Amino acid sequence: MKKTAGAFNRTWLTIIGCILLIAGVGWGLVAGGVFSSAGSTWAPDGTPLQGADGLLEAGWLAAATIAVGILLIIVALWWFIRQAPRSAGASTFRFQRDPRYGVTLVDSKVIASAIAEHVQTLTNVTDAKAGLKGERTNAELVLDVTVHERADLPTVTREIREQVVPAAARVLGGPLNSVGIAYSVTRNSRSKRTVQVQ
Repeated sequence: MKKTAGAFNRTWLTIIGCILLIAGVGWGLVAGGVFSSAGSTWAPDGTPLQGADGLLEAGWLAAATIAVGILLIIVALWWFIRQAPRSAGASTFRFQRDPRYGVTLVDSKVIASAIAEHVQTLTNVTDAKAGLKGERTNAELVLDVTVHERADLPTVTREIREQVVPAAARVLGGPLNSVGIAYSVTRNSRSKRTVQVQ
């Protein structure tokens, strides 16, 4: 259950694009002489940015340019780190609403493990992993199911939707918000779940 930074990217790319667009339009207007007669600094017959030479020779410009460069590098590294897919944190489900009568907390991994074991009992399923995220009464279930090559995927999907999903909803005490199933196919038979100790 990985979560990418798609919405984050779109938001910041829109903000950066608007800033660059405004800066570009402003620079074009200044370079075109639109503001050459505005204010007392520019004479009507003067050229835009006529004091730019003095600004470029300022002693603090090099330090400011280095500082802006370092800031941009930090922002770029932060943005790059945000691109890595992140696992959505599984929450602890709370099953008791009234604290006066006690509070029952269950780790979502425990319920996900039980759901995976339920899926493993289905026909031609050799292995399964499950993950839950979100709130207890509005959870999202993601299943990674490995089936034998002779399995009929529509049948397995129907069994999951008719048997596993309703059972999970009963345990959680509310309907699942969404269910995602990823299938893998193998030639191996069902893996052994027992270990013999001598």
